[in-house]
Amino acid sequence: MSVPPLDVDHAQLASPFGWRKLRGVDDLHTGIDLAASIGEPVLAVAGGRVVVSAPPGQLGGYGNVIVVEHPSNVSRPLYSLYAHLSARTVAAGDPVVEGQIIGAVGNTSGARGETDKHFLGPHLHFELLTKWPPSGKDQDRLDPSRLWPPAIASASSTKKKSAPQPSAARAAGGGLAFLLGAGLAFRAWRQYKKQRRQTY
Repeated sequence: MSVPPLDVDHAQLASPFGWRKLRGVDDLHTGIDLAASIGEPVLAVAGGRVVVSAPPGQLGGYGNVIVVEHPSNVSRPLYSLYAHLSARTVAAGDPVVEGQIIGAVGNTSGARGETDKHFLGPHLHFELLTKWPPSGKDQDRLDPSRLWPPAIASASSTKKKSAPQPSAARAAGGGLAFLLGAGLAFRAWRQYKKQRRQTY
């Protein structure tokens, strides 16, 4: 997963992964938001198979949304999710390769179809998950920015064109293993806390 979902020269990190204030209310942001122009190509971050390609209204507030399953020979699969798209160019069941254009940036949202625009404006909401569908909003998700720190940092800066960071591609495999291990450790910790609450 060395390819970010958007060309970072045409995107800006608008909202990171984690807790944030949304309309004055604490909200767990389950992915990252990359602001970009409507129609900017969205890329598959790795090869795999499309498991969801749905129009607005079929998957909560995601609008036009795509989910890709990425198989692994050493662990369970990972899943990438691309939301608020203006267009989808793949269907459920389609194979995809890393870097393939699978859709375009938009601002679709909600349950009323294409005319229901996301209130934050055009952006790509991107998630990485260890399970599909996830067990809950606060479960089975990883921080995507950990995979492409140089690229995401570039996207959140003034968008000056910079030389590519070769370390990003080399570190992707190790970063993926770290993220998977961290996710499993977090789930184990949550289970431990839950069991302790049940014993008192």
